[in-house]
Amino acid sequence: MLQLQPNERILPAFDKSILVSRDIEVSETLAPWTGGMKVGLEAIMALRIAALESVADHIRRSLQRRGKHVMWDAKLNDIPNTVGNAVKNIAERKVWGITVMASAGLEALQAAVLHRGDANIIGVSVLTSLKPEECKAIYGRFPAPQVAYFAETLVKAGAQAIVCSPLELEIVRRSIGNKLFCITPGIRSKGAPADDQNRTMSAGDAIRAGADYLVIGRPIMQADDPVGAAKMFCDEIAAADSNLSMD
Repeated sequence: MLQLQPNERILPAFDKSILVSRDIEVSETLAPWTGGMKVGLEAIMALRIAALESVADHIRRSLQRRGKHVMWDAKLNDIPNTVGNAVKNIAERKVWGITVMASAGLEALQAAVLHRGDANIIGVSVLTSLKPEECKAIYGRFPAPQVAYFAETLVKAGAQAIVCSPLELEIVRRSIGNKLFCITPGIRSKGAPADDQNRTMSAGDAIRAGADYLVIGRPIMQADDPVGAAKMFCDEIAAADSNLSMD
C-alpha cells in the first residue's frame, strides 16, 4: 500500500451533466479533506459551459489550481491505435490518472502506457455494478479470478493502477503484490443504501483489505453536509491505517 494521509486516500466522484454553483462550492470546501476527485464519464460527455470549456474541464481546472489529483474516468475501450491517441489527447490536460478498461486487451493497454505522458494509466477491471453471475456471463469467470487476470495483464502492460471492487482487493494483492496501486469504488457505510453498486464494503474494511485510494461518490457528493461526510470517512480511514501499523 502507498503511504498516504487519510484525506489523500479519498477521491470523491463528480458524475453530473450540469454544473451548478453548489458544485464549485462543494469542490472547494472539500479540498482539505480529500486527495482530489474522480471526474466521471457523464461530466466528460456533457455540454460546454458558455461555449468556453466542458463541465469536466471546469472541475479539472478548479482542482488543479489547488494541487489536487484529477482522475479522468474516461473508461477507454477501443482498438489499440484509438486508445493510444485518446490517451495522448487526454494527457495534454495534465491529469493525474486516466482510466482504460482492462478488457480492451494487452495491446490497447500498452498503447495507453506508451502515450500517457506523466499521467497514471488506471485499468478498470470488473465494474462494481456487476453481480457475480453477470460477470461470469460476460467474462466466463466470477469476479475474483477475472480481476486477478486483469491485474496480471495490467502489470504486463506497464500500467500503474487498477480499479476493482473492495471484495477483490485481497486476491489482487495475492496475485501481484504492490506492483499496482489499488483504487476502490463501491464504498458504503455499514447500513447505508448500496444504490446501483453490488459489490461494496465500508471505507475502513477496504483500507484493511489493501486499498490505496477510495472513490466515494454519492455518500459525499449528495450528503446534506459533504464536508462532514468526508471528515467521517477520514476518521474511519485513520482508524484503519492505525490498526494496520500496529499489526
